[in-house]
Amino acid sequence: MTATQSLPTMTKGEFARLINVTPGRVSQYIASGQIGPDALDGTGRSARIIVDKARRHLTGRLDVAQRLGLNGIATRTAPSGEPKQELDFSSAPPVTLPRTDAVADQIALEKLEQAKMQTARARREEALAEGRFIYADEAKAEITRAVAMAYRVMEGGLADMATYLAGQFEVPQRDILHHLQRSFRDVRARAAQGFRESAENEPAHVSDEVAETDEDEE
Repeated sequence: MTATQSLPTMTKGEFARLINVTPGRVSQYIASGQIGPDALDGTGRSARIIVDKARRHLTGRLDVAQRLGLNGIATRTAPSGEPKQELDFSSAPPVTLPRTDAVADQIALEKLEQAKMQTARARREEALAEGRFIYADEAKAEITRAVAMAYRVMEGGLADMATYLAGQFEVPQRDILHHLQRSFRDVRARAAQGFRESAENEPAHVSDEVAETDEDEE
């Protein structure tokens, strides 16, 4: 056995993995002389790489950029005696990234509220046009006028009723009219009290069933 044969050798593929390059790159090193013949054991495709000599050849013959690209000559072959220091991030405070979509969410919410108000306004206008809704103040004034007119008509008819009854029973028309008017005031007072009690039992607002049906369909 020769001295060369006693040295550790590797195939081109094994040596390529050792220095973190491709087998083709190792063949290029051999062809360009960066790995010399004395670092080879054998010839041709079956030649094996004498590891120590090939490392020395590459360290001395490769330029700096090529040497930094090997990731094996300077690191794998010369392990550091000092243990690597690992950073402890366990006590670091959690990092909270600011929400970049907060403004967009606020704008979208405001647009949604505006759309709801516009839809509600359009439905009210449609209900007014169709007669489902009326303005409360206008309705109250109209009802008051109608009731007052009805009372005036009835009070005006009391005189005619008194005249008729006076002729039928041969009593003064004035006395009959006085009794009729007093009775009518009592009837009107009881009716007004009944209306007030009925109004107090009614809710301040009522649901529009048609509008609710439209919303459900949407």
